[in-house]
Amino acid sequence: MSEAVTLTLGDDGILVATMNLPGRPMNVVGDELMLGIARAVERLADPAYQDATQRFVQASLEGWIYCRDNAQECADIITANGSKLGASHQLWMMNEVNKLIWPSPAGVGIIDPALWEQTVNVAMNTKNLEGATVISAVPTEDAYTNQYAEAANAALTAQGLNTTGDAFAPISVTLTEGGS
Repeated sequence: MSEAVTLTLGDDGILVATMNLPGRPMNVVGDELMLGIARAVERLADPAYQDATQRFVQASLEGWIYCRDNAQECADIITANGSKLGASHQLWMMNEVNKLIWPSPAGVGIIDPALWEQTVNVAMNTKNLEGATVISAVPTEDAYTNQYAEAANAALTAQGLNTTGDAFAPISVTLTEGGS
């Protein structure tokens, strides 16, 4: 199973994030998740869009690998670029995000089909306070793909990067008052 967050957009227009926390699968469904990243089936027919998608996914996953291995530097970059939160808080958050992603035995960003099915089931059968569900129909088969994440994992592995994070261990972070 993968511990990565993966976003997909089905023909029904619903963006789905699937995340597997160690020991606790978590599935989030909605139309405004994670920077509004969406995959449109029609646009993916365009080779130029496929190329841009591949480069985006690969760069994103490479960034998560870098931040896994350089949590302090990534937190410092965020803090230096105008974060309203203090440095210890940014480092704590980077460490917590890393714990959500790593290890990722199937490769970072790979969707586990069983968790996809669980996400669909929850989205179709869990009602909110108004009695509505997030989706009302099973997404089409092309609602998600591992194509880009698999290609990114292969390319990053060929560059000598560890895409599974099998040796990942969280760092120790001491939060200070006010996060500074």
